[in-house]
Amino acid sequence: MNWAGMQLTEKECRAAAVSSVSLAQATQVAGLQQNGRRWVCQRCGERQLRALPAGGQYCPSCVGLDRITSGTTLYRFAAPPITWQGQMSWQGVLTPAQQEAQRGVLASVAAGRDHLLHAVTGAGKTEMLFAVAAAVLRQGRRVAWATPRVDVVRELAPRLASAFQGTPLVARYGGAPWPSVDAQLVVLTTHQLLRYRQAFGLIIVDEVDAFPYPQTPMLA
Repeated sequence: MNWAGMQLTEKECRAAAVSSVSLAQATQVAGLQQNGRRWVCQRCGERQLRALPAGGQYCPSCVGLDRITSGTTLYRFAAPPITWQGQMSWQGVLTPAQQEAQRGVLASVAAGRDHLLHAVTGAGKTEMLFAVAAAVLRQGRRVAWATPRVDVVRELAPRLASAFQGTPLVARYGGAPWPSVDAQLVVLTTHQLLRYRQAFGLIIVDEVDAFPYPQTPMLA
């Protein structure tokens, strides 16, 4: 299913050409739901909603994707395990220091912990994470590689396609075509992660100190 793990509005479902059969199988939830005295956006978690002139409310934080209002329905699609038919085709060799850092990340992922990999530009962070991503892919789970900028998505996608030959991969950013395959590896801008819910066994977030993370509390 091309939209496995995604949560989409009705408008987005039409744009993605989601079939009526798939829509019937999706879980439908109200885009805004009440939690105590506050209404909460079910896509991004925003609680500071704004009033609409004709009545009702909308979420201002994720409005750039598609507006979530009091009358919006979100369609949530399951993300069943997917057998990895590809391989890690990258044949590079890590330095001892890189291997030590990689082992730390692998241990954290195996334990279900977050892990901060801090290194200067050009230190090979991407290559250090190839084996980590491969370990998750072998388990039949999906991997998201998120970055704050579109240009980095466009640069990174072919690198990952080369490093993981035979692995269905899609690139997601504003204006990009909707997924045409059931991708096990998704390279995307961070905002596009809001279109996914419980879809990934591993989320790699690049450049966590860069714009727009510090200026956008909801991305935390």
